[in-house]
Amino acid sequence: MEETQSKKVIILYILKILKEFSDEEHPITQSDIIAKLKDYGIDCDRKTITRNINYLIDYGFNIVRNLGGGCYFINDKYDTSEITFLVDCLYSYPAISQRQAQNLIDKLTSEVSKYERLKFKNIYKSNELTRTDNKQIFYNIDQINFAIANDKQISFIYNKYNKNKKLVPRKEERYIINPYFMINSKGKYFLVCNKDNYDNLSNYRIDYITSVEVLDTKRKPIIKTTGNEKGINPINYANEHIYMMSGPTITSKVKLSSERMINDVIDWFGKSVNFIEKENEIFAEITVNEQALIYWALQYGENVEIVEPKATREKLVNYVEDILTKYKK
Repeated sequence: MEETQSKKVIILYILKILKEFSDEEHPITQSDIIAKLKDYGIDCDRKTITRNINYLIDYGFNIVRNLGGGCYFINDKYDTSEITFLVDCLYSYPAISQRQAQNLIDKLTSEVSKYERLKFKNIYKSNELTRTDNKQIFYNIDQINFAIANDKQISFIYNKYNKNKKLVPRKEERYIINPYFMINSKGKYFLVCNKDNYDNLSNYRIDYITSVEVLDTKRKPIIKTTGNEKGINPINYANEHIYMMSGPTITSKVKLSSERMINDVIDWFGKSVNFIEKENEIFAEITVNEQALIYWALQYGENVEIVEPKATREKLVNYVEDILTKYKK
């Protein structure tokens, strides 16, 4: 590197070395910094190192000088526990691909030393998850956000997995959609929207969407969809659609086997649930998507009982009878 150019950028390389090769447990000496600068084709003396580190400290970088010699960089954007939590979230999030997860983790950990990065290797690896193959998910989210902010319709191809485990279009024609908001449910992204020429709301997996286009046409207002004439609260919608199924929302009464089930009910449906104790029995009043309630009740088996509405209770009975018929063959 030319001498004039190296003088201009030396401070940046010193900062890079401090970030990469130092932390509280691993202070770096001036001699080590000089040696590592040579890897970048830069020669300098101790006075130059001292002067540039002073510039960095004066500018606001959190660099600490050790009494025993050396100095180290402190990442004050996140502490280690925060980075560990975020890395764990990315590793365990199936809605993005393995490569996308690793790229985000690399960016997140770029501000910590190589010694700190070793700690994150102890978190289980991203390729152990069943992950999406859709590389367009970030682009999809960006385009959908743009459309929502600008009150526009979108179109896209909606896909499914075939027997060869490849994403293929469900049908040839593009879906024309009025987008309203997105929900992260159980580690998967869903778009809550209205399919053009219909009046109800639908939920589409964003990782199944490809080839998003923002259209020039204005989207249908959500108050024009069935049941949402007064608008909609996305948080309530998420709590009512625990499996993100379409269909009617009902107010139900569910009998719980014991007080221990209260935690599970709140985990699934939030704190808007009303609990009633009557004659030593506990009931939960839940506003929820009907199909989701049936699936949830099947999941919890003997621990819950749908009491009302009667029609929903009868649908559950029919489900159970169909299951028994299959297994008694």
